[in-house]
Amino acid sequence: MRLSADSARAPLAVRVFRARWIAQLVSHTGTWMRTVGAHWLLVGHSATLLTPVRTASTLPVVL
Repeated sequence: MRLSADSARAPLAVRVFRARWIAQLVSHTGTWMRTVGAHWLLVGHSATLLTPVRTASTLPVVL
């Protein structure tokens, strides 16, 4: 199947770009899983503590 040049998925037709995109997707998924696991371990299942801990860990990246 040929993708037109103006298609949003057109860059995925390039083999190197597609491989990098998939690798980044797997890497980010692992990072998200680690983050959730670390917060559960640190805070437990308390929703009132989870929000400030998540904010404190994300704030330096945003700033």
